[in-house]
Amino acid sequence: MADPGGEALKRPPRRTPPIVTGWRFVRAGLEATALVTAYEKHGALAMIAKALVVCGDSVVAFWQDRH
Repeated sequence: MADPGGEALKRPPRRTPPIVTGWRFVRAGLEATALVTAYEKHGALAMIAKALVVCGDSVVAFWQDRH
């Protein structure tokens, strides 16, 4: 049965402790740094930067078209 007494509505939502969220950001940053460093060794950093610029431009153009 899904939730006969509506228990899910009575319980307060579980919150992620701030330290865990902060660690996720730190970990993601470290992984991104490692990834960029790895690509930099192969000379692909310029390609990544160019791709980000192109994607950024297309997002801006899309936003301007919509608003």
